[in-house]
Amino acid sequence: MKTIWVLLLGVFLIAGCATGYHSSSLSGGYDETWYAPDTVRVVFRGNDYTSPERTHDFALLRASEVAMQRGFTCFRLVDGRTLVFYGPRTGLLVQCFKDKPAGVAVYEAAFLARSIRAKYCLGPGSRPIRPCPVGSRR
Repeated sequence: MKTIWVLLLGVFLIAGCATGYHSSSLSGGYDETWYAPDTVRVVFRGNDYTSPERTHDFALLRASEVAMQRGFTCFRLVDGRTLVFYGPRTGLLVQCFKDKPAGVAVYEAAFLARSIRAKYCLGPGSRPIRPCPVGSRR
């Protein structure tokens, strides 16, 4: 009987956490769809404990990662929305560039990825850094 209570407590503790940075699953996460060689839609879906700011940041982090994986250095948001119904969800339509275009406001992918990883105390992949530096959000 004691084992059942311990297992139930563990399930409730896990379920009570904000969605971490990982690919899409039952608890949320990121997904992307490429619409053209330089255009991708990135979606990050959080659970009830995930703030809209966190879903937006994690969608930007994923956009940075997929841009760099395809050899792009920067990107601009064509469209971006954060919706909150049952847990927040951020969808971004992103156009990627190999070189920074003149006269266009863009995000520098490597800088943005480092910045968001530091903010949420994330190491390579989705592993949290321990101990987390002061001022970071988990």
